[in-house]
Amino acid sequence: GGRAPESFQNVPRDVGDDVEISLRPAGDDTYALSPYPFREDGLEVYFEGRYLARFAADDAPDMAQVMRTTPVERQTMRLIAG
Repeated sequence: GGRAPESFQNVPRDVGDDVEISLRPAGDDTYALSPYPFREDGLEVYFEGRYLARFAADDAPDMAQVMRTTPVERQTMRLIAG
């Protein structure tokens, strides 16, 4: 829910050729990518990880315990030409 448009500068495209890449939400776990480097429009990718709550540095939990008890979740997203 906290995803917003983002830009990444100096992404190498070729030797001596860097570009700025922008990524913006396009609805339903779809994100518009510009410039779009793939031949076909619509690339589905997924990754797995844990959602962790923020904590203050002076109130750090036992991270080993947190990792053992926090379930791994899968997120899927679709990249389209933007």
